[in-house]
Amino acid sequence: MADRVVASTDTLNYFRHEFNGTAADVGDIQSVLDASSFIASSTDVIEAIVALNSELPEITTDAFVFPASTMVWEGATDDDFEMTLSFTDPTADRTWTFPDGSGGVMLTDNADTSTAKTLTTPTITSPVLNTAVSGSAVLDEDNMASDSATKVATQQSIKAYVDNTIDTDMDLVFAGDSGGNLQITMDSETFTIAGGTGIDTVGSNNTLTAAISSATATLTGTQTLQSKTLTSPTMNSPVFNTGVSGTAVLDEDTLNSNSATKAATQQSIKAYIDSTVGTMDLDVAADSGTNIDVDLSSEVFTVAGGTNVASSVSGTTVTLTIDSGVATLTGTETFTNKTFTSPTIDTFTFSSGTSTSGMIVGGTGVVFEGATADAHETTLTAAEPTQDNTITIPDSSMTLLTTATHTNQATHIVRCIALG
Repeated sequence: MADRVVASTDTLNYFRHEFNGTAADVGDIQSVLDASSFIASSTDVIEAIVALNSELPEITTDAFVFPASTMVWEGATDDDFEMTLSFTDPTADRTWTFPDGSGGVMLTDNADTSTAKTLTTPTITSPVLNTAVSGSAVLDEDNMASDSATKVATQQSIKAYVDNTIDTDMDLVFAGDSGGNLQITMDSETFTIAGGTGIDTVGSNNTLTAAISSATATLTGTQTLQSKTLTSPTMNSPVFNTGVSGTAVLDEDTLNSNSATKAATQQSIKAYIDSTVGTMDLDVAADSGTNIDVDLSSEVFTVAGGTNVASSVSGTTVTLTIDSGVATLTGTETFTNKTFTSPTIDTFTFSSGTSTSGMIVGGTGVVFEGATADAHETTLTAAEPTQDNTITIPDSSMTLLTTATHTNQATHIVRCIALG
């Protein structure tokens, strides 16, 4: 705002000009009426200045309190970009103390470089250490004598310690099934594990794998063996291809060795059987007739059925059976025109009718064994008849009277009367 002075000697027109210029110096009064914050209640410029003047001492003292949670800086250029300092609503009085020095501010989300800073008990996640590290917690000891569990060793000290340890202590002593103890210097030699006969070795990453080769037979695998000698083997269901040979296989047409531990060839077995069968005859004798001689190599021995006998063949069995014209021990058959000499008959039934359907007993009578098969029997005989006689047995049960049951004719008559 320019200083405006009107002298008493100035014209009225000059006074008018200077007075109108105060409007540009003061500005539009509407801007004052539309203002907020400290001069919001002011209705003219003077009131706005007075209201603002009361706040100026607080801004220049330690007691100023910003009414909002942010502070905005325009920057060197008056444009659309500002710097805003925002504060979280405090739950207690907080104090930030700025040091007596110049410098930049480090932000959590920016990649900033901090110089000459001391971090007390920090937690650093995935740090990137550039140039070098130093301090009392970094030890550069080639022998690592401190043996600290809380300090860091330098690269140079680690290398020196490892190199010295390998040179003096890291020799590998090993032994095989033969050849004695051997030693490998770890820092200058390579320990090679080579596969022997039937074994292959393969290295991958940190793993060495030893396996039998395809030229080796396994217990359960299927392989073809060539030129092998099996001593006292046990072979279950072996399959022999092409042929078999050796001292345990005999090709003798006569089988003269008669060995119980060696095998015979097919040709020798065939030759022996053909030769043996060609000279074998079957001699057969019967109950009657002449003996017969059957040549097994060229003839057929026939078993034929005779009277009431039939023959049949099933597989390797010849069966001889009697027909229905022959009586059996346990069967039920009818005999016609048969004579029995001294037969023993347990139970028999006489058929009624003509004399040809009954039973004609010879002069020796009928013999009854009784309940016990012993030397005592009862014989029923008939006197020599001079005519045809008929004895009728009544239809009742009775006891037979014999001469042994009475002493005279009178006694006999009495017994007959008593028996009715």
